[in-house]
Amino acid sequence: MSKENLKILLINPPLSGLGAYGAYSLPIGLLYLSAVLKKRGFPVKVYDADFQHGPPKIKDESRLEFTLRASLYKENLKSSTIWKEIQKTVEKESPDIVGIGFETSMWESAIKTAKIVKEVNNKTPIIVGGTQPTLMPEETIKIPYFDVVVIGEGELTLLELIIALRKGKDLKNVKGILFKKNRNIAKTLPRPFIKNLDLLPFPAKDTLINEKDYPSYIMGSIISSRGCPYHCAFCCNAIKWKSTVRFRSPQNVVEEIEEVYHRYGTRVFSFKDATLTVDMNRVHEICDLIKKKNLHIVWNCMTRVNLVNEKLVKKMRSAGCYLICFGIESGSQEILNKMKKGITLDQIKKAVNLCKKEGIIVGTSIIIGYPGETRSTIEATLNFLRELDPDIIAPGFATPLPRTHLYETIQEDLLTYDLSSPTFGPTIKLEDMDEEELWEYHERIIKMNHSVKKRFTRLVKSIKLIPVFEEKESMKEKANRLIQLIKL
Repeated sequence: MSKENLKILLINPPLSGLGAYGAYSLPIGLLYLSAVLKKRGFPVKVYDADFQHGPPKIKDESRLEFTLRASLYKENLKSSTIWKEIQKTVEKESPDIVGIGFETSMWESAIKTAKIVKEVNNKTPIIVGGTQPTLMPEETIKIPYFDVVVIGEGELTLLELIIALRKGKDLKNVKGILFKKNRNIAKTLPRPFIKNLDLLPFPAKDTLINEKDYPSYIMGSIISSRGCPYHCAFCCNAIKWKSTVRFRSPQNVVEEIEEVYHRYGTRVFSFKDATLTVDMNRVHEICDLIKKKNLHIVWNCMTRVNLVNEKLVKKMRSAGCYLICFGIESGSQEILNKMKKGITLDQIKKAVNLCKKEGIIVGTSIIIGYPGETRSTIEATLNFLRELDPDIIAPGFATPLPRTHLYETIQEDLLTYDLSSPTFGPTIKLEDMDEEELWEYHERIIKMNHSVKKRFTRLVKSIKLIPVFEEKESMKEKANRLIQLIKL
């Protein structure tokens, strides 16, 4: 392929729009890729096929609802208007190269998206990357529609790939890829991580097709670091990032916030870091800069209970933090130890109480059905949640992601595991309980989360955020923003 100005289309395959359980997420990874390509002068667009439809409304999160959603998802994988829209978009854009980024849960959707691209033009090279291709590159490259697999960080790799393809050069010198060559599969040397993340341009949100259709709060997604130093047995972050963490400087992070603040009118931001407060001093600096620049914003983040203290929580609240989500996972120390969480129940209590004291909404995630789980350990979790009384409880079933410690150790105990279908229920066989009981416990936790008291608490805390919104906003716009916060 020898062409001076290659047209590149990066695609985020549909997931929530097909009926899969889970919230929509802006494809920041693809926007970083498009930013690097745009900076080098390549015509590039990002087609977010998931955003155009959005997830179907969840009625009550009951087992019946999950079952219906699972059925809907599988039906939509076979036939949905989304696929026709993808076809029309590819035909309209007529790209020379297509890139597809996807997570494990998007496996089947990514394959179907690639199939459509090849049906439009079977000569279009398709490059895939993201969490799933990184975790299982050899399995991914076997898919007939995928031509190149990018392993790990994609910014520099994709740029070199595009340049090599433009010049018609052999891909063997491009680090960090698997590719098909003469009916064989070739693997190149690994790509080192980018040491200085500040050198990367900000995600190019202006390359999104239908950019103007995105609500301002969605544009407020920020990633200020990459990686996580912890080794939770069910999480793939340590594998994907090789247990390293790299940070953007506070100045760089706040510069991006400012840009989005002014360009899109965004006042609600969301840090998508796996663990924002790994470096507490850095977060202190970010908060100081937000306050110094008089950015009237609110924001949320995820972190660990052992990585907050009173001084930090106070600072975060003063800089607009309204919600912190903690992965507490269980109220049983025995199960926490099996998960290799590296936290204690006392640390959980302390962190939650610190946030409550400062008026920060507390979100918690719970994992049900982990190997070794018993009626006793789940009852302990329920009792612990009653004592803890967080504002948000998000339960989910233990899911073995590829290459994780959990995945490697429970193969014989799998009830079901299918990459073509995101998890809608229990996947691991337990000695003490069957699927029916696990669903019953799941619904009990859901009822706790939907209690009138918790909804009222979230409403009261959210109302305090009204002053951050600009006066020029109508009451309807303010109400819509608050609704988004309360729904989280």
